[in-house]
Amino acid sequence: MGTLVLDNVQKRFGEIEVLHGVSLDVKDGEFIALVGPSGCGKSTLLRLIAGLDSVSGGRIEVDGKVMNEVAPKDRDVAMVFQSYALYPHMTVRDNMAFSLQMARAPKAEIEKSVRLAADILGLEPYLDRKPRELSGGQMQRVAMGRAIVRNPEIFLFDEPLSNLDAKLRGKVRKEIQALHRRLGTTTIYVTHDQVEAMTLANRLVVMNGGHVEQIGTPLELFDKPATEFVAGFIGAPPMNLIRGTGRGGRFVSEDGTDLAVEGPVPEGAITLGVRPGHLRRADDGWPATVEVCETMGHETHVSCDICGCNSIFLMEDRDFPRPGETVKVRPAASSLHWFRDGQRLEPVPA
Repeated sequence: MGTLVLDNVQKRFGEIEVLHGVSLDVKDGEFIALVGPSGCGKSTLLRLIAGLDSVSGGRIEVDGKVMNEVAPKDRDVAMVFQSYALYPHMTVRDNMAFSLQMARAPKAEIEKSVRLAADILGLEPYLDRKPRELSGGQMQRVAMGRAIVRNPEIFLFDEPLSNLDAKLRGKVRKEIQALHRRLGTTTIYVTHDQVEAMTLANRLVVMNGGHVEQIGTPLELFDKPATEFVAGFIGAPPMNLIRGTGRGGRFVSEDGTDLAVEGPVPEGAITLGVRPGHLRRADDGWPATVEVCETMGHETHVSCDICGCNSIFLMEDRDFPRPGETVKVRPAASSLHWFRDGQRLEPVPA
């Protein structure tokens, strides 16, 4: 079993409270990603689970046992750090075996565990090398192997791919996916990269300022963000948010532009959200002043100004508008999101 319960977990450093009552239930075998901007508290929460910091309030349980006062070595969790944290004077074999050696495990058991982890991660050719003889991706795999040999109930990953280049990140990301499928170990993964989070995790926990904004599957958060923050954080490019007012079934932006939309419009001060992929050029659409076109090959991201708001729409053809040119865009039917005071309006009041 590898269940984890966080019940109103709080953390203070002196007078500064950095976690404001985080609660989460993780099932055995789940892959959970903690996402959010730098400073939101996700790495602090991971350190509390690992026992590297003590909680200021609330309760942490692993398999039904309260962990608040349990030493890190006795928590049956293994952590993979952003910096790899390998011993430079040790071989790959010795780095992977170190925790078992410290636990005075039998030599035969240590050798078997190291060989198994090396086989899973493709590290057999490197067992006698030192970390300085390895690439960044290989060192990260050694760090993962050191966690695997402990056979923990829970894996903790703290932004493990942030030191790798884009191509290598994609490769190691697939290796982590394959590792989870093979071992089925409960995994808590911290990242600020939503591509990692969306592709790896069963559920996402979006954090902001020490609070949990929303918990759900990647598609739930993408399709129905609970707050403006989640709407603007999840998605690449993020959702366009245009502030304005609902008046008699019409939406008027803050700069006074009357934007035609389909369906009911809530009354009063509201924010309209629409994904870049749901905006298309149309002769009868909203005015958008082009600022920058970024070509990705299969599509182009057009940064523009819509009613005084920085926005993006996507193009698949190559008839690129010029910077400074005003084009018309229209959202796809049933693609609009409405927010009031930062919270999602669902269903939309008629």
